[in-house]
Amino acid sequence: MNENVSYAGDPSGSAPSNHHPTEKEPMQPPKAEQQAPTSSDVPSSWIGTAESGRGDYFGPLVIAGVLVTMETQKELSALGIGNADTLLHKSIYWLAGQIRQLCPHSIAVIDPPHYNALHDRMRSIFRILGSGHARVIEVILSNHSCEHAVVSNFGAAKHLRSALMDKGKRINILQPTHAKDDLAVAAASILARVAYLNSLRSLSSTYRFPLPKGAGRPAIEAGRRFVSQVGKANLKYVAKLHFSTSGYVLNPDSQFPPSPVPDTNIDEVLASLQEDESD
Repeated sequence: MNENVSYAGDPSGSAPSNHHPTEKEPMQPPKAEQQAPTSSDVPSSWIGTAESGRGDYFGPLVIAGVLVTMETQKELSALGIGNADTLLHKSIYWLAGQIRQLCPHSIAVIDPPHYNALHDRMRSIFRILGSGHARVIEVILSNHSCEHAVVSNFGAAKHLRSALMDKGKRINILQPTHAKDDLAVAAASILARVAYLNSLRSLSSTYRFPLPKGAGRPAIEAGRRFVSQVGKANLKYVAKLHFSTSGYVLNPDSQFPPSPVPDTNIDEVLASLQEDESD
């Protein structure tokens, strides 16, 4: 049942980028809103994927996938599964244990060194996300049959589709606007968040330095102390260097930006891109 993977990414891409994900990815033409699968249109099972850590300066990017069947759907619903962002800290750890027992799943942890190398080559957070979501889908499909996957709406679908291999290319990929409302996506978000928190705690223990979540002022202050106490050369092992946060961390005389640091919310970036496309 446990199908965890540590993922170093796809070797495609080339030159580095020094900014947080504000690059404009070509978006697909606006389409009618897709609906997540329900018992009426998915008779057997579907996969939901989600990520955690994409807006956090410190720690890895984690992508998780969960396979839900019509049988486990009832059990997950009874547990009160919801998106990890809306659950209490203690609740997500307990729920993550229940999900791991009930459902086939895959978790890809892209640690900061691998993440930074990927971004240097791919030049796009969207390509990294596409490869990561494709990877967890493929791992689940290697042992289970499934016709549908619901993916959080993180950007142009072409990056996900181009990263899928033989089995994945036959699956129906849905990217509904409100993907987090889907039960499988909500379960995946819980596994991803717990894996992210565990990895952040492990990094903090390794460097004996408390690394906070987020990308705003607490992260900047921690980053400056980290550089001072542990060394600038080690920053790449704990942080996502292309974030705008790095500019403030490496320039201690710079003023703190408004919180949160601009350009760290991918949902807002995507919303603006979609608005541009529709104009």
